[in-house]
Amino acid sequence: MRRMFQELNIKYHHFSIERAIVLALGLLVLWLIALMTFMENGKNHAVNLAFVSVLMVLLIGLTRALLKNKYQGYMIGFAAVMIAVIGYFRLSSFFVHTEIIFTLAIIGVSARWGTRQGIFAAILAMTSNGLLYVFYEQMGVDFEIFAIGGFFLASAFIVGVLSKQREAALKAHAEMNGQLNQTYNETLRSLVKALDTRDSETGGHSERVTLIALSIAQQLNLDEKQIQQIHWGALLHDVGKIGIPDYILRKPGKLTDEEWEIMRSHPQTGYEMLKGIPFLAPALDVVLHHHERYDGAGYPSGLTGMAIPLSARIFAIADSFDAMTNDRPYRKAFTRDEAIAEINRCINKQFDPIVVDAFLFSEKQGWTENPHYKGE
Repeated sequence: MRRMFQELNIKYHHFSIERAIVLALGLLVLWLIALMTFMENGKNHAVNLAFVSVLMVLLIGLTRALLKNKYQGYMIGFAAVMIAVIGYFRLSSFFVHTEIIFTLAIIGVSARWGTRQGIFAAILAMTSNGLLYVFYEQMGVDFEIFAIGGFFLASAFIVGVLSKQREAALKAHAEMNGQLNQTYNETLRSLVKALDTRDSETGGHSERVTLIALSIAQQLNLDEKQIQQIHWGALLHDVGKIGIPDYILRKPGKLTDEEWEIMRSHPQTGYEMLKGIPFLAPALDVVLHHHERYDGAGYPSGLTGMAIPLSARIFAIADSFDAMTNDRPYRKAFTRDEAIAEINRCINKQFDPIVVDAFLFSEKQGWTENPHYKGE
């Protein structure tokens, strides 16, 4: 058996230049309104501001178009500085400190791609700003040009270093969470093996239903948090059977009414066992409600329809299919077709019809194709 416990997928990202641009656009809109309301020639200024805003929107498209290009940071840095140059010409008539536009471009590139790309953008900005001062403004070469250039380089370096430190911290955090999650998984694995060993007639049941339930979850396009909920819930669904006496759990024949009453207590028992353990909270819905029925005839709460947690509705089908297709002391296993026919017969009675459709589709694809499950 391969490893069946997938490590929690922690993603870490650089600062998003797209979000930065959207925020900047929002500020530009407010500025545009102020220009048209309070300034002389406000409409002309607003047109120039709108033009620069359109270029910023195009920069978002360029960022996405170059997503897989290894020189993306340098290309976006060049484009951002060129937009800043255009902004210089368009906005300098009413906005004196246009070097701020260059600074925003440098900070955005440094935060998203790192120090080297940021310094590249800073050198471009420093050169462009200097040329504009000397030839466009005809102010000549003076200390201010070098001071602003130094500020550009310092901004790129500082933001780039901070971004790198942030990335390293997030990566370390992800690794720590992965190790912690691995410890959780190994703990669950040992517990599940102990349960399956005790209930020898259903050995391997927890692993099989986990695989089926995760395949259904994938077909329903659930997010990682929901998949983790189903994963741990499927593994621990029968943990409450620890409280069931062996003479009932291992009885070779059918159970009496009194014995069934004791057996039906295992969801509540499992819930009571796990509810005080914070990291197992995602598993509780499956543990408590995996024997509920869509028509309300299940236990322990008698929930109906959508009141039953989705994870429990998914698991109910996986659990029933595995139970039907494996031998029990009191009956032989169903064939695949017989089990599927029974599940179809119980739509809107025992099972959610939408989840049944997802089950049937994933069953045709084969359980082993599910990327969230890894055997050992």
